[in-house]
Amino acid sequence: MRISRAPHRTFARAVTPLLAAGLLLSACGGDDDPEPKADDGASAAPSEPDHWPLTGVALPDGESAAKSHPVYVVKVENTDGGAPQVGLSQSDLVVEELVEGNLTRLAAFYYENLPREVEAVRSMRPSDAGIVAPVDGTIVTSGAAGFTKETLDEAGVSYIEEGADGFSRDDSRPAPYNVIADLKTISKSAEGEDARPDDYFTWSDAEKFPAGKKAKNFTADFGGHASQWSYDGKGYVLENGHMPEDDAFTPDTVAVLKVRTSLAPYKDPGGADVPISHFEGKGNAWVFHDGRMVKATWEKSAEDAPVSFSLADGTELAVPVGKVWLELLPKNAGQVSLGQ
Repeated sequence: MRISRAPHRTFARAVTPLLAAGLLLSACGGDDDPEPKADDGASAAPSEPDHWPLTGVALPDGESAAKSHPVYVVKVENTDGGAPQVGLSQSDLVVEELVEGNLTRLAAFYYENLPREVEAVRSMRPSDAGIVAPVDGTIVTSGAAGFTKETLDEAGVSYIEEGADGFSRDDSRPAPYNVIADLKTISKSAEGEDARPDDYFTWSDAEKFPAGKKAKNFTADFGGHASQWSYDGKGYVLENGHMPEDDAFTPDTVAVLKVRTSLAPYKDPGGADVPISHFEGKGNAWVFHDGRMVKATWEKSAEDAPVSFSLADGTELAVPVGKVWLELLPKNAGQVSLGQ
């Protein structure tokens, strides 16, 4: 078992230099008070955003999105062997990434809610550096190859492996598809002051989403596995997924991105090549919302930068507030097809 931690971003709550100087003068006393200066607002602390960072949903007045734990990103099996998946309905954001054998694995983000059971937890990949870093998240994983750990350590990405408090095994399932993560217990090991992670996207009201093209059914094909989506009038349903109906993640928006891939310098235990998805740079994107599709360009200046979208004329395309599922298709082999 290993817990790797990188420093988490925190909001500074230190006394500003101007305030400190004022306190010093007050403490020294004196008959002549200094001439008061007009407050130009330069010393005022920046206000905290009034919405959740992973969904953009507005907070009730007076509430804060700063928590004492980081964003936890659980690596979840996405094949028949790991079915049924447990706990995805409580996640805020899901990223589907390519793994060996042209299969996929999920990175499920948890911040607003920490379920007692997420299953089946699997190993992480080098691709996770660019997926997790924008919110300084901590990966929850069953383990990883040495090269993956080195890659994440170099990127400053924290991870918690099986063996730490909060992991258990489900005796009703065969290994390796039986690892369970209890995020409430895992969060007890979190250190640091309350802090709010950065926004993963630029958010906007759904009414501002362009008209686009009608697309109530579409497929994101990774080259070996294809995710088939349909819009049911409320959200998007993954028709060939492994989530039970009463515990399904139903995103308001699905964004399909073409990303550059390469091969890791090791093979999996079965001898298969291990792909790495490089989630930085720019490329083609298809953003689906409310039964419509808008073609865009995605851009991410660095592994730890937020994701942005723009239209052909350069206008920014903000993501509608709500839950999002990201599909990271390989640039050369991935395909997007629209249904009727």
